[in-house]
Amino acid sequence: MSQNADIAALSFEEAFRELEALVEQMEAGNLPLEDTIRLFERGSLLARHCQDLLDKAELKLKLLTESPDGEATFAPFDEGSR
Repeated sequence: MSQNADIAALSFEEAFRELEALVEQMEAGNLPLEDTIRLFERGSLLARHCQDLLDKAELKLKLLTESPDGEATFAPFDEGSR
């Protein structure tokens, strides 16, 4: 499985957790340059994947909350349904 396919299979939460772990490793500053570059490349792919998933979720919410006349409608949450 390629690195892109590997990342594409991750949920937002999984990708974000891995991205956080990579940032912590790089911030520690005790990695060889080649490892840092490799982690940076993977982190960039993870960040792009997370952003794509967020963009898709935002579009889906917009479509779900748009009224027939094209105006976005946001109903308040029903506090009693929790």
